[in-house]
Amino acid sequence: MGSSELKQVRTGNLKDFVVRHLKEEIFVEKNLLPGSRISERKYSESLNISRAPIREALKELQEQGIVSAISYKGWFVAEYDEADYIEISRLRSLLEYNLMECLITLGRYGEREIQRLMALNSELKQIAAESGSDHKAMRFIDKEMEFHKQLLDMTGKKCKWTNKILTNLNYQIYCTFDRWFFKESQMKKSIIGHELIIEALQKKDIDKLEVTYEIEVDKEHVILSE
Repeated sequence: MGSSELKQVRTGNLKDFVVRHLKEEIFVEKNLLPGSRISERKYSESLNISRAPIREALKELQEQGIVSAISYKGWFVAEYDEADYIEISRLRSLLEYNLMECLITLGRYGEREIQRLMALNSELKQIAAESGSDHKAMRFIDKEMEFHKQLLDMTGKKCKWTNKILTNLNYQIYCTFDRWFFKESQMKKSIIGHELIIEALQKKDIDKLEVTYEIEVDKEHVILSE
């Protein structure tokens, strides 16, 4: 572990540091591929820390659907195939449509929330336009997730079960997105989808919202066929 990383560990939370480190191992460095075994001992030695925070981090990543535990065998990076990606993405689109319909009907949002969504989408455009960045895909995924979290936050305590299910599903979405958000064309499709959602919210147009989410559902097949 480098001196800057060691300083981060000493001044922060060990478990959170390990969570971030393992995500980088999986999503950025690709040192841990889907199905790979994760050794507590290895990371305890390489990070020069006890196994306790590593175990805590793995349990959190398990809750997020990023890793899985197999009895008597250990921890493994979760595996998601194309069918999983399509199913999870379609579920999010269907659930999020219900959430946005509720939001428009109630009208409990204003220009401030719309501007926040537009700002997040602008940041996504900037990331997509970058070149030569090893962290580009992961940064895009993080910002993509932040955009959809903002949509969830806008509903407040309304549609609590849809909100709860979407929140839990977002962990699996994060995993599957790592497989498919590495092409600029796919990033652009996501940005266009966001623009359509923002426009529907601005106009409080449920019919347009329905068309938008139909496009979002169909888009998954286009992405995978490229």
